Parts: sequence; structure tokens; C-alpha cells
Amino acid sequence: MSPKRFSRPWWVATGDRVARTAAQTVVFAIGANLAGWLDNWQQVLVSVFTMSLLSFAHAVAAPPGDGSS
Repeated sequence: MSPKRFSRPWWVATGDRVARTAAQTVVFAIGANLAGWLDNWQQVLVSVFTMSLLSFAHAVAAPPGDGSS
């Protein structure tokens, strides 16, 4: 059973989810930057921010009890 939306446990679980997404995006974006797929570090940071924001939005929009956050 997932925590009630916007309760303290929900915020902790959501924060964990966003942090894991950010870390995964950093690893991907650094590789993409080194491979020449991204032009500069600003694009890396924008990618990390965007994916973290989408992860948070998913946690907010997910139906209660689906285990997403």
C-alpha cells in the first residue's frame, strides 16, 4: 500500500524517486555529452531538471495505491 498523497511518507518516497531519476539522468547525460550527442553542460543540466520534474509530476498524477512513488 502506498502512502497517502502529500503525507510525510509520500514526500519521502517521492523525493527518493526524483533523486534516483536525477542520478540516472546524470549518468546518461554525461555519457551523451562525452559521445557528442549534447553540445554543452547546460544541456546536461536542463535534461536532469526536466526528467526530475517529469518524475515528480508522475508521482503527483499517479492514482493512489499504484506503487509509483
